[in-house]
Amino acid sequence: MEISIRPDGENAQELVSLKQWLSTQRGLGGRVRLVHTAPEAEQLSGAAFDLLAVSLGAGGTVSVLAGALSAWLGARGGRGAIEIEVDGRRLSVPEGTDPAEVERYIAMLVGQPSGN
Repeated sequence: MEISIRPDGENAQELVSLKQWLSTQRGLGGRVRLVHTAPEAEQLSGAAFDLLAVSLGAGGTVSVLAGALSAWLGARGGRGAIEIEVDGRRLSVPEGTDPAEVERYIAMLVGQPSGN
């Protein structure tokens, strides 16, 4: 299963920052990739970063992802939220959200029980 993640705003640097953060987390290395989208008709040629895709596996990946997202949001100094999407279901996670709550949000989206 794959989770899509977008930080608030259209800033490619935020996506790269989040990708780097997540890629260093034990259990997430190799599971995180930047996704490019094709430009719309009005845009200049070339693809832009649109979101991060994180492949979930067994063995606590949801817990690791939740903790990493919560920590990254906290390190941003109150600069917004992230949007998480699974199979067309979306929710926004504000800065300052407890890791256990982030885990519950993700577990709800992927349809599995949280670790709590």
